[in-house]
Parts: sequence; structure tokens; C-alpha cells
Amino acid sequence: MKKLLILLACAVTGVAYANGPAESLSKEQTTNVAMSEPQEEGLKGHKFEANGIYYEITAYESKYKTVKVTFKGASWDEYLNEYSGEVVIPSEVMYNNTAYTVDEIGYNAFCGCDTMTSIVIPKSIKFIETRAFGGCDALKQIHISDLSAWCDLSFTSLTDFVGDSPFYYAEELYLNGELVTDLVIPTDVTEIGFHTFENYTKLRSLHCHKNVKGIGKSAFYGCSNLETISIPTTIDYICPHAFDNTKWYDSNPDGVIYIGKHLYEYKGEMPENTTIVVKEGTTVICEDAFFGCKGLARLELPRSLQYIGKYAFDCCPNLKEIYLKATTPPEANRFYHDCTNDDTTILYIPKGRKKAYTDEYFLYFRHDNVVEVKF
Repeated sequence: MKKLLILLACAVTGVAYANGPAESLSKEQTTNVAMSEPQEEGLKGHKFEANGIYYEITAYESKYKTVKVTFKGASWDEYLNEYSGEVVIPSEVMYNNTAYTVDEIGYNAFCGCDTMTSIVIPKSIKFIETRAFGGCDALKQIHISDLSAWCDLSFTSLTDFVGDSPFYYAEELYLNGELVTDLVIPTDVTEIGFHTFENYTKLRSLHCHKNVKGIGKSAFYGCSNLETISIPTTIDYICPHAFDNTKWYDSNPDGVIYIGKHLYEYKGEMPENTTIVVKEGTTVICEDAFFGCKGLARLELPRSLQYIGKYAFDCCPNLKEIYLKATTPPEANRFYHDCTNDDTTILYIPKGRKKAYTDEYFLYFRHDNVVEVKF
């Protein structure tokens, strides 16, 4: 079950132009709009406008009625700057006397709105789709009221487009009116989602309580002033690039970087014919940890190792020897593939453990390439 959770982990009102973000967060906001009622069966996908914000109905069920924020017109570029200045997204909007939860910012919703300066995002928002904020060059402030809800956000892009994270543009994140610079993750948060703070340059420190079990891909990527991080040793997974391009990352010398019991990744250009000895006590090798390390020739893995992330040693064509001291095969998914020839690498394992390793089809090695030795 733990393996499955890790794999799944690392693999996302209607009032505009309000008096101001702080005031808007202090009260419940709903809107109503009188329009001709469409047939109930055709409601999903139906678009409507309420007080300057455009919505599309995404679910119309007896107990679950939701909408997403979208753009004006049939395509995102049909109108320019339909959103400008201060924009406040409510948590709920009324349409034809029915209340809808606003739980998504849709594909290209604000794309090209280069006069929008700030936005209030309610805790009801669960998803932000691809390029929702693309080209919002004037966007300076993001206002939220619930940090736990923000940590749980899902950025639904399958690829990394510039503009997926609002912090490619916004320089400031406000939590209930206070600028966020030193981030303490709430105790009810167990996972920090993909891209949630990506490129937020005002962030200086991060403290995660012991309840945090996972940090998503690129969660703090590009937080260039993030210097101090505190991560519990009990964390289950740290996804690729979670802390790349931060002051903390840059302060580490080239070579293997550890975060607690996790081998996070190899930093820098690996010299030819390199031997890597992973220190004892390491339980996890993170996804992509040695991806593309062409200089890697020999690898020694400790007895303590329990999990190896996917693609951890992909595209390491010169890796010829792996010495794995763990008597129980670590959980792994696509641990090794050298992009040229899988048959040239020898896996050395403890005496008497070949059946355990070959029964698991561990590392996709042929039986002839799995050799028992005495460590």
C-alpha cells in the first residue's frame, strides 16, 4: 500500500472589482443571476456570467453542484482583459436559484488578462488547470484565507507550461492579509501538492510538522530565497524538483543531496567512471535521483534501503555494477533502464537471496545478471 501511495503521489460567489481583498475575505459572498433556465440534462458545460466572472457548470447532481471559473466567449482569446484590476473569486455562486460551489479555475481562465493586478482565491478551489494565469504580467498579489486548502491544491496540467503557477507573475502571497515569508505548514496537512508554491520568491523558510508525509513535484521549485527547510524524518516521499533552484539547494555542493533518510538527487555534472556509495540509514532513493548521470559506473546501496523511485537510474548507460546489501528487495518501479542495453549491468545481492530478488523481477534484470555475494 505504501508503494502504491508513493507512486500515485509522484506521478493537481462571482464578485469582480470588489472594494479590496481583505474586506472580501471577511464575509460569505454569493451572487445570483436571473437568466432563462436551460434544460436540466444540458446543464453540464453550460456557461454563464455573474457580476463580471464567467463560469462553466462542471457537475449538476443532487448533492454535488460545481462550477469552474472560465473566460468570456468561445475561446480564451476571443475577448481581451475581460478580467482586470482586483478580482475576487467567491466560494459559491447562485444561478437560477441554485447554489454552486466554485471549485476550479479552468483552462486559460485568466490567460492574457495583462491588466489584472490581484486575485482572491477561496478555499473551495481544488483545481487550477493549464495556463490559467498565462500572460498575467500585471498580477502582483495572491490572497488566500486557508493555507491547508492551498497546500491541497491540484495543478492539473500534465506537462509543465509556464503560467500554470500564478507565482510566475505574482510576487506576493497574502494569508488573511499577512504577507507569507516564513511558512509553517498546518498540522492538518499531510501532503503538499504539485507546484503549489513554485516560483514564490518571497519565501524564506519552510517548517513541516511530523504529519506531513509527502511533498509534490516542483512544490517549491524556483523559490529562490528559500534558505531554510525543516522536513520530518518520517516523510514518505519527496517528488522530483521539489526544492531545485532554491537558496537551500544552491548551498549544497555538487554531488549527492540527502534530505533526512531520503537521497533526494545528484546535483551537478557527474565525472566519468564515478562510484556512488549511498550512506547507511537511507531508506528512500527519490524519483529521478540519478536520471541522466552518464558518468555513473558503480553503485553501492545500503541494507536500510526500502524504496526506489521510478526513473531513479534511467539513462545511466555506463552503470555496470550495482551492489545491493538489502536482504529484502526494496519496493521499486522501473528502477533501472540504461536507454541503450539492459543486459550489461550486474546486480550483486546478499548470499541466499537470489530467489527473493528474481521472484520480484527486481530491476528487470535477467537471472544470469543477478549474482549472490557475501557482504
